[in-house]
Amino acid sequence: MASFSEFTAIISTSAQSTDAITWAGTAFAIVYVILAMRLSRWCWIAGTISSLLFVFIYIKANLYYEAVLNLVYAALGVYGWISWRNRTNEDDAKIHSVSFRALASGIIASTVAGIILGSAAHHFLKVEFAYADAMLSTFSIFATVLTARKILENWIFWILIDALSSYVYFLKGPSMYLVGLLFIFYTFMALSGYISWKKKLKV
Repeated sequence: MASFSEFTAIISTSAQSTDAITWAGTAFAIVYVILAMRLSRWCWIAGTISSLLFVFIYIKANLYYEAVLNLVYAALGVYGWISWRNRTNEDDAKIHSVSFRALASGIIASTVAGIILGSAAHHFLKVEFAYADAMLSTFSIFATVLTARKILENWIFWILIDALSSYVYFLKGPSMYLVGLLFIFYTFMALSGYISWKKKLKV
């Protein structure tokens, strides 16, 4: 386990070696969350740009699984933009809260898809943390769909996804410490998003 001084040195080195495209993709991801909290449909433009930037980043790093996943996120960004733009009916435009039973099918589907994709990545691609990465990916897609439908509980999934993602990135070693810290930040932003939408739901 790295000492605090070693940890900060690793973070500093990682930050200095991070290229402009990665910083831009990260910045657009943060803008996406902030705008989503405010229920601005422009969040989907920021999210789509971030996803497309990360497609380029992952292809450059030969991480094709992550590149394909970000293409899916980009497509969901287009879906989210159209969904929020077209909801002119007052009821459809409001934030909704649903029961756990209503979310159960999505949870089951995300779990099954995560197991299948994780198994494929583990056996054929020999990817480290294959099941964890796949499960986090499938639940991220599910959470994005919930966000597009303005379902309050999307933030609960994002809180769990971001917190667990941070833990996994720290397990992956020093090269991922900066990303792990970023996902801790995302976790608190998701918590803020939940509180913000919860207040709007009560109005």
